[in-house]
Amino acid sequence: MKSQATITSPAALSTSSAHAVSVSAVVSNLLFENALVRFFALLFSAMLDEKVTTRQALSLIQAQIAFGALLLSAAVSMPFTLATFAWFCLSVYTCKRAFR
Repeated sequence: MKSQATITSPAALSTSSAHAVSVSAVVSNLLFENALVRFFALLFSAMLDEKVTTRQALSLIQAQIAFGALLLSAAVSMPFTLATFAWFCLSVYTCKRAFR
């Protein structure tokens, strides 16, 4: 059974009716219902000629950020470059799984 943490506001703790909000619901609302992420999903949908969900758009954005970090890390040091390369490989793998 999956346990969920709840967040209660300090004002709600002092009243008799505390409003608990699920952390996973907050994260889901922030990430998957964000207007900017939906915009990128529509943009990727237009570029790829197939429907792209917000989860797929997030994985594509992560892969692009990882690639940019990989390019920038090439001038810093070898261990940092290897770490960003591993992140980029993991991001590409996540994209492949998201588009299955």
